[in-house]
Amino acid sequence: MLLSQEAAYVARERLSEDSFYKLAHQDIFRAIQTLSDAHNTVDLILLRDELTRQEKLEKVGGVATSWS
Repeated sequence: MLLSQEAAYVARERLSEDSFYKLAHQDIFRAIQTLSDAHNTVDLILLRDELTRQEKLEKVGGVATSWS
């Protein structure tokens, strides 16, 4: 979803947050949906910022060193 806008559209049509077993993945999916609705594009920086804004970044696993 982060690498292809087309993949993001397909995923939004076929998936819901309930499609994910792990709560962290549900939170990430929800954040991607929020960003997609507001910006029409999603990247790792925007996703990190959105999860931080929602106070869920650490809950979903935090930032990997490659993000820094």
